[in-house]
Amino acid sequence: MKQNTLSEDAKTEDTSIGSSKLKAEENYKGCKVLLISEVKQVLSQMDVKPNYMFLVNTINVDDAKKLFMTKVRIDYKNSELEYLAAEIAKKCYGLPMSIVTTAKALKNQNHLVWRETLKTLERQKLTGTPEYSTNLSYQLLENEELKCTFLLCACMGQDALVSDLVRLCIGLGFLEGIYTVREARDKVQILLMKLKESGLLSNSYSISCFAMQNLVRDAALLTASEEKQIFMLTKCKLDEWPDEDKLEKYTAIFLRQCDVNTAEFPGNIRCPKLKVFHFDNNHHHFKILGNFFQEMKELRVLILIGVDISELSSSIKCLRKLRKLCLEQCINLDDQLCINIGELKNLRILSFSGSDIKSLPVALMQLSKLQILDISNCSKLEAIPPGLISNLTSLEELYMSNISTEWESHDNASLSELGNLNLSNIDLQIPSIDRLPKDLFFNNLHSYKIVIGSSNRHLEPELNVPEKYELLRYLAIREKDGAFALVTI
Repeated sequence: MKQNTLSEDAKTEDTSIGSSKLKAEENYKGCKVLLISEVKQVLSQMDVKPNYMFLVNTINVDDAKKLFMTKVRIDYKNSELEYLAAEIAKKCYGLPMSIVTTAKALKNQNHLVWRETLKTLERQKLTGTPEYSTNLSYQLLENEELKCTFLLCACMGQDALVSDLVRLCIGLGFLEGIYTVREARDKVQILLMKLKESGLLSNSYSISCFAMQNLVRDAALLTASEEKQIFMLTKCKLDEWPDEDKLEKYTAIFLRQCDVNTAEFPGNIRCPKLKVFHFDNNHHHFKILGNFFQEMKELRVLILIGVDISELSSSIKCLRKLRKLCLEQCINLDDQLCINIGELKNLRILSFSGSDIKSLPVALMQLSKLQILDISNCSKLEAIPPGLISNLTSLEELYMSNISTEWESHDNASLSELGNLNLSNIDLQIPSIDRLPKDLFFNNLHSYKIVIGSSNRHLEPELNVPEKYELLRYLAIREKDGAFALVTI
């Protein structure tokens, strides 16, 4: 257990902020940044001096063989595997990433798989490019569960959050024998570990994230498009939608930070096989027309970010198989929309994070299967009816920081209701220590972030307030003298 007490007065001056920033910069003095590019012109455009550029040659045949055998973990006693290793390594043409990825794919595989791999390379005149290595690793993954997880990782972008992957997997419901969020988290961590061992994923800057090489992602997205009929665009301009025959085959559509004009967005599209629709548009508060989702009856995951959803009440009501609904940073969430959401009986995950919702309707009590509720950063949320949260009997994770709700006033819910739930993870801000229930429902919590007292953004950097998705035990209490007592476990 670590405990710190910070004086508020000592942190309120602008000069203190400048001083702390200066110290932070001094700590990084002398650090070096390594930039890698396949095109020299890219580095030149970044004003990298010529004497700081180094050309890295490909690996020679002998070193390629040694690297391959090291990664695949075989010795020189098996002459057949040694021969196959040497021949396959040659096909990688000295590219370290191809050598490593191919070797990890063939590790622990039968020698017949090695032979077939070499024959395929020779017969089709393929080289061990990263694309081929990635596809080989993908084809040799042990089951469909692992393959689906890998393709989802590719669709999520660089340094994606593990928690977002967990929610996506729960939403799609393809994890065998998994029923709770805690079980899903553990399962996803195992799947990520296996993908990292195969060379398809790598560690990110944080344990809360995972990373994927761009060349691996490009190959994975090609596979996702061809095998799973997934349509993916990131930071692009969508000039026109795919043809109707393609839309009818798609199982997922991801539009991430794309430029889509209102005139180019159809009023309705027919996607009878679609299970995921993710839309994050660069035009803030883009309006989607009311009938847009009516012919997506198989939809399991719907993610809308920064959208005006004033016309979607009837359309969302049709999505009876929906398991994950995220309306984040959205505007015009009216009461009728929320009432219709209450009819989505299969919903496991519901997020209004950052949206302008003003009150939670009693109709949400009907969501008996709901496991994750996120109403964090809803600055206009004032009303949570008594008994609403306590009636969500399947709820495991609750995120409700930075909201303006006054607990136990104006017919609002009571914090004591949380003690009736089997919560394993909570992110909560309590305005006053006087509002604390006698039993602070810590018994079953696996992870929590609780701030007691009025928020003070000026202090947050010093308190090192964790992200809501980080799994840890964190309690900050604002004391009478204005200081904060910080406890992390």
